[in-house]
Amino acid sequence: MPEIENLKYFALLEEFETSDKLIKLGFGELQNINLNNDFYFLPFQLLSQEFERFMKAYICLGYFHKHEELPNFRYPKNLGHDLEKLLKEIIDNYYFDFDSPQFDLYNEFIQTNSDLKELLFILSEFGKLARYHNSDLIPDNAQIGINTKKNYGKRLKTRLLIQEIIER
Repeated sequence: MPEIENLKYFALLEEFETSDKLIKLGFGELQNINLNNDFYFLPFQLLSQEFERFMKAYICLGYFHKHEELPNFRYPKNLGHDLEKLLKEIIDNYYFDFDSPQFDLYNEFIQTNSDLKELLFILSEFGKLARYHNSDLIPDNAQIGINTKKNYGKRLKTRLLIQEIIER
């Protein structure tokens, strides 16, 4: 099997390391949200951007595994900012079954967990359009993204808090 040249190998490694650190930072910032701090923009920006970065790096490795070469620059770029589309691309083309119970658990979680789907939807919408929600709303832009702050607070966060209370 061919090898990835060193420069590209280390670039991929750095992409995974950067996305790992910034995803953790994004979730940490999300945990800092409270009645005195409702600044959702930073955690949404970190999470949407870094999940996209992680999934595109994963797709590049999966592509290499399947085709024995890295994709050209257009392939990941044409996948856009839609996290749901990126996850579907991974599941359909680059999620390899290793015939293990742990894989089965991951696979089931990724494909069926409603909280994960809701979070990906919110972050995906933020990355595509909603990060400009207010600046698009002011001049009456016809293509305006959802209000992710409101969606996260009303839908996902509320459901997760209720679930946590029930489990106690």
